[in-house]
Amino acid sequence: TDGAFYSNQRLVIGDLETEERISEIVIDDGFYFKIAGSYVLFVIDDQDLILAAEIETGQKVLEKKFGFGFDGFGLTTADETRLYRGLTGSTEVVAYDFDAGEETWRDVLVDEPHPGMVVANGVLYVGTAGGSILGYDAETGERLFEHAVEAGSGDIHNLVITDGNLYGMTGQDADDSVFRFKIN
Repeated sequence: TDGAFYSNQRLVIGDLETEERISEIVIDDGFYFKIAGSYVLFVIDDQDLILAAEIETGQKVLEKKFGFGFDGFGLTTADETRLYRGLTGSTEVVAYDFDAGEETWRDVLVDEPHPGMVVANGVLYVGTAGGSILGYDAETGERLFEHAVEAGSGDIHNLVITDGNLYGMTGQDADDSVFRFKIN
C-alpha cells in the first residue's frame, strides 16, 4: 500500500493469506510509516529522523536525519536500492543509496517538489508546485523529461502508478482535478 500511516512503537508485517508473521519492527517512539517497494519507511516523532527497513527481514538499511518532520513525509519514496527525498522548503530532490548509506545524486528544480513522488521501472516521477511532472533516471539522477500538465494547473501531487498509467492530482483543495498519463 502507499500513503502515510501512524503507529505507536510496533509494526508487524504479515501475509494476509497465510496469516504468517513476516517481520516485526519495534521503535522506541511513535512513528509514521509508508511502504515503498520492498521497504518500509519511518518518520520518528519529534526526532526529524527517517529509517528504512527491509519488509522481509525488518533489518534497518538506512537511518538519516533530514530535519523535515511529518509535513514532508509524502516527499519520500524508495525502490530496491535507493531512498528518494524531496527536501521540504527547498527545490531539491536527493537520492540515498541503501547499501552505501550515502547520497548518490541531487537535482535542483525551478519549483518545489510536492508530495506523492513515485518510482517505477527505473524512473522517479516528481510533481512540482509549478504544475510540471519531472522524470529522472532513478540510478543516475539524469533528468529524462519535464512535462507541464496544463497551463495554470498549480501543484502536481499524489502521484500513483498502476497498470502502466501515472495518475495524479493538479490544483489545490476544491479545485483539484485528476490526470492520467500512459507510461512505458
